[in-house]
Amino acid sequence: MPISAADYILPLVVGEKDSKKPFERLNRFAGTGFYIGANGVVATCEHVVASLKRDEMIMAYDINLKKFFKLSEINNHHEMDFSIARINVKNNKFLRLVRTEKNPIELGTNVSSFGYINAGRVGSDLRLEDKYFKGYISFIGKKPDSTMKCRTVCELSFPSLSGFSGAPVFFENKSALIGMLYGNRETNIEVFSHSVSENNGETITEKIFRTMEFGLMHTVNDIVIFLEELGMKVKSG
Repeated sequence: MPISAADYILPLVVGEKDSKKPFERLNRFAGTGFYIGANGVVATCEHVVASLKRDEMIMAYDINLKKFFKLSEINNHHEMDFSIARINVKNNKFLRLVRTEKNPIELGTNVSSFGYINAGRVGSDLRLEDKYFKGYISFIGKKPDSTMKCRTVCELSFPSLSGFSGAPVFFENKSALIGMLYGNRETNIEVFSHSVSENNGETITEKIFRTMEFGLMHTVNDIVIFLEELGMKVKSG
C-alpha cells in the first residue's frame, strides 16, 4: 500500500501561549510528529517539546483537516528522546507497528521517511517543505547509549534533516512504522592525503576529510517499550 503522508504526519509549530489565535503568527517550526494511536495520540521527540519557552505553546497541523491543534497531555520519557501527547482529533488514521517476529530489523532492511524542513517565511507565515528519503538500515548497535538517549543505536543510510526530529520511518515504503528519527551520527571519510618531507627530515602530511551524516532512529521495538513505560499500548500490524 502506498504511503499517504498527510494521513499520519503532523508538522509541529510554536506560537504565543497567551494569544487568542496563536496560529495566526507562528514563532517557529519545531519538528515533526505522527499519529501513533486513535483519537489524536501523537508521538514525537522529547527534545522537540522540551525546546518550548514559558510563553510558548506547541501545535500540530493536520494536513487533511487543514487545522492547527494544541498538544495537550504531553508525556516525556524520563530517559529517552521520546514523547507522546494528544490533540483534539477523533477517529484519525494511525500507523500500525511492524511485527518484528515476522519482519526482523536487520542490516540492509529497506526503509523510507517523510518529514518537513523550515523553508523561511512568506510575510508572517512560515513556509515548510516536505521531504522524502529512501534507504536502508546501515548499522544496529547492541547496547543502549545514554549520551544519545536511545536504547538501540540504529543508523540509517540517509540523514535526519533539521526539522525531521520525530518523523516516522516506514518499513519498505509501506504504511507500517519501523522507527522514528531523532538525530544523526557523523562519520569522516578521508578523500585526500599528501605527505611532504622537509629539509630537517620531518614529514608533514596534509589530509582532507569529508563528513557524512547518518540518521538515527528509535526502533519499533524500543518505541513499544517506551510506550509501555509511559503507560500506553498501541496496535501492531
